[in-house]
Amino acid sequence: MGIFNFLFKKDKEPPKQEPAPTNYENNVSISVAFDNSISPKAKASTQQGNYSTTLKIEYVKIPTSGDENACPMCAQFEGKIFPSTDAPKLPLCPSCSCAYEHYLQDDLPPDAVISSKSDFVLPAECTMLFYKNQQKIREETDINKLIRLCENQLKKLHEFMAPYISAAFEAPVELACRDLLPDLYMRIGKWEKAEKTIKICISEKAFTAEEGSTALAYFESYRRVATETLNYISQNPGCLQRNIYKKMGYEGEEKETLKDFISHSKLIKKVKSNNTNQLFCNTKEI
Repeated sequence: MGIFNFLFKKDKEPPKQEPAPTNYENNVSISVAFDNSISPKAKASTQQGNYSTTLKIEYVKIPTSGDENACPMCAQFEGKIFPSTDAPKLPLCPSCSCAYEHYLQDDLPPDAVISSKSDFVLPAECTMLFYKNQQKIREETDINKLIRLCENQLKKLHEFMAPYISAAFEAPVELACRDLLPDLYMRIGKWEKAEKTIKICISEKAFTAEEGSTALAYFESYRRVATETLNYISQNPGCLQRNIYKKMGYEGEEKETLKDFISHSKLIKKVKSNNTNQLFCNTKEI
């Protein structure tokens, strides 16, 4: 689907990991959710059940997923150790797969360096909203609900991107309001909203200059192919899907755009006819 293929990345979906629950009462951090993220001594104390007196988690380490393409917001914290009361909040990005590793004072290596989160670029407060929306989007199929989730991100995009811009970080690899929302608008013929979304993402540096130009060029091509195809269908209601590719005469990338439009657009009504479909313009309000 050109550059707008967010919904079709499910095979690359990062593992869902919620931050381990913590309790900072009396400067004690307790975690039993991620058994493999607790150091041996902390784990032994957990198994004994001595949460209030024995298990005194004092430090956390943040390993990323190990992916060399990890979001720069996450990558800067790779392997860093923080006091449990001063650790960066997870998630760090919309597709964050980081999780805390917990340490007791006695577990720390003798040469351990304790970091302060004030020395790092911290994600915006709205990052949790982006993360939750991103997870919901992966499970949602209703196009109107998907649009609302993406629009919620777009409203906060300026705030979300501010830390990335200040640190000269590249934008996250996955960002639904950038990767998905223009495509959703195009599926329902909201051309002005699709174009405006792309331009907002360019102005907020969610796109690089080159990516932004590519997105706008794809949008213009998609809109032209869609408009010309809809005109043909309106003049030839019931035309067969298997014949329309030849009738429209597109080649190369434009032919692929036509296939995508026919497959996913809500502006077309399909009626089964033998081993193909009859095509009609969809006049039903979406």
